Amino acid sequence: MSDIYDLITKRMDLLTREKEVFADNILRSSVPGEREKVIKFKNLVTHGGATPKAQATGLKSTNKNHLSLSTHLGSTRMTTKKTDSDVSLSGNTINAEDQLRKINDATTKYYEMTSLYQSYMRRHNTVITGR
Repeated sequence: MSDIYDLITKRMDLLTREKEVFADNILRSSVPGEREKVIKFKNLVTHGGATPKAQATGLKSTNKNHLSLSTHLGSTRMTTKKTDSDVSLSGNTINAEDQLRKINDATTKYYEMTSLYQSYMRRHNTVITGR
């Protein structure tokens, strides 16, 4: 049953990473020539949770309690979104309002995952304690 906890935790980590990318986009929204950065799902799947550098060098975790380069947060590559729509006079394609909306969506999903996690914890407590 710990698989469900792992999945929820990984989803929460990804949502946190997405919010960091959106916040970085907002920070760079006034810089001329900047493009919106996004996390590609393809990179999450193809690297299997490890960074390309960690895969190439054969690095692995020797103890599950140690921090490693192959954490799934490191596997989220950012790429710039190639679009010519909504380009400002400075050549910037980042829409701060859109990024704020995306942060709000990610935060809502994060709280949903937190609620789901708590629900499973309560269920396990009920089974264990019998109350």
